[in-house]
Amino acid sequence: GETAEPRFGAHWPLCAAAGFGFAALAWFARDPGLVPTAEHAAATDPSPGSLSAVGHALFTQFTLPFEIASLILLAAIVGAVVVAKRRAGA
Repeated sequence: GETAEPRFGAHWPLCAAAGFGFAALAWFARDPGLVPTAEHAAATDPSPGSLSAVGHALFTQFTLPFEIASLILLAAIVGAVVVAKRRAGA
């Protein structure tokens, strides 16, 4: 009989490590003790709309949505590369 080839081949350790890494990132991003809050911020209040204010909001209030959006964009990029390789090889 024929033997089935593994789905990820020799790359399964890399895939597993990436999966665990993303899971750990999501776990730590939701832990309020690891994300700086307004109490931990400097006493100066940046002007609204400034780069400093946007960065502060992204990494305090919106850490988890920011990380989710980055994973969605990464998946879209990988998908685009896969589709482009299939078309180039066909």
